[in-house]
Amino acid sequence: MAEDTMQELELDYANKRLRLRGSDIIQVVVAIFFGIAIALFGYVLYEHKQDSAKRDDKFISAIDKMTASSDRNGVTLREMVCVSSLEQSKRSAELTGVSTICKRLANAQ
Repeated sequence: MAEDTMQELELDYANKRLRLRGSDIIQVVVAIFFGIAIALFGYVLYEHKQDSAKRDDKFISAIDKMTASSDRNGVTLREMVCVSSLEQSKRSAELTGVSTICKRLANAQ
């Protein structure tokens, strides 16, 4: 006759009884493992979304700063081209003036 080598776990608590056999224990352990894995995956996905949103905000801010800098450089370049097109004697007055023709043309776009 074959011996019963199956392990059995029996728990009694407050008039409640739980009996698990060897294969049941393995199923419970596997179910707990998959439950923890799914919870961990959900947490990682949630954190990734938050980190991604922060990174996107920083990227947009950097692009805005680059655009503003590019606009200022364009205005300065247009003003310098205008000043260099003037006669040498008028250039210093054009550069030191507050509201000169070249500044108004450069800002007009």
